Amino acid sequence: MQTLKIAKLRLKHMKWLLIFCFLSPFYVQANHQGDSLAIFTANQSLPKLTAGKAKMLFKGKVKRLGGEKFILVDWPNGTDNKVNFYHHLLGQTEAKVNAYRAKLIFSGKGFPPKVSNEDNFSSLTQTMTEHKNAISYAPLSDISDEFKILFVISKGE
Repeated sequence: MQTLKIAKLRLKHMKWLLIFCFLSPFYVQANHQGDSLAIFTANQSLPKLTAGKAKMLFKGKVKRLGGEKFILVDWPNGTDNKVNFYHHLLGQTEAKVNAYRAKLIFSGKGFPPKVSNEDNFSSLTQTMTEHKNAISYAPLSDISDEFKILFVISKGE
């Protein structure tokens, strides 16, 4: 009798697990439905990016852009903008990106991005204005005309 109760309980939990597994992709997609994200800079002379170049840039595989050195400015860890950006651009979680970058930094082949002090656009742009060739990303609707859009990632990508 006790084994029958345990089996029914396991079956009930399995049903919930299956429902969760089925619905979780829709939940993740719904959480990433904000407006388009854009890679941008204050330096008007930097060239626009292709999708491949944008991926290489944020993976740390590009050292110069338009013949000039640049600095990446990232959002703080755990912020929605950072999670959404790396999910849509690279198809990776923030943890995977951080682990990959740590390996590059440890091997001497890369440098960590500068991290904005706070989770807001004004703090991000303040950090960017301190560096002539700073490149970052944000929701397209937040970016003013003073910045040059280098690449746009639509929410469907």
